[in-house]
Amino acid sequence: MTVTVKRVTIGLVLRKANLRERKKAATMRHTQLVAVRLFAERGFDAVSIEQVAAAADVSPSTIYRYFGTKEGLVLHDEHDDGIFAMVPKLLHEQDLLSAFLVGLDQIGTAHLRDPETVRLRTALWFSTPSVRAAGYLLADDIVDALVDDVLASPRNDLSRSQARTVIGALIGGLFASMRSWIEDGGTDDIRARMSTDLGAIAQALHLNRS
Repeated sequence: MTVTVKRVTIGLVLRKANLRERKKAATMRHTQLVAVRLFAERGFDAVSIEQVAAAADVSPSTIYRYFGTKEGLVLHDEHDDGIFAMVPKLLHEQDLLSAFLVGLDQIGTAHLRDPETVRLRTALWFSTPSVRAAGYLLADDIVDALVDDVLASPRNDLSRSQARTVIGALIGGLFASMRSWIEDGGTDDIRARMSTDLGAIAQALHLNRS
């Protein structure tokens, strides 16, 4: 009887946790959509957190809690936690570049459900100085977050310094590919673009070794 009660209790806790996560994701998605449309229409600097909150029918504190900063409304989204959660598994099964490309494909599948928002976010990212600056700080944070996962992979033969450098090259290449995509009109398949561009990094490094 005690075991049954515990199982029921755990099940309820998990369902409540899943419901909270779904509500959080829905709130983030809605708030970001409202924000990027306002930024695109009026200009990033002309729109305040308070105006976004009012238009999205959420509190400013919710925006700060979920996105951290005004720039975070462009840079972050509801998929971030899931993306980082799958990294160790990918690195356990594949080499670093392959894992990176598979991760990008998964990200693209989620994001491309709303391609217009992706286009608006990317355009804002590279046209707004404060967002662009925050994006490069984000890149540094992503590199730091991934280094330990790479070092823990059974496939890894890199030192910490080498892992940081290689991940930095991939993240930097990703950002450069995104910038090229939006400057070229943002109409072609961004996943195919990034895959091809990042593959060029591996090819160039291979050619330099030969």
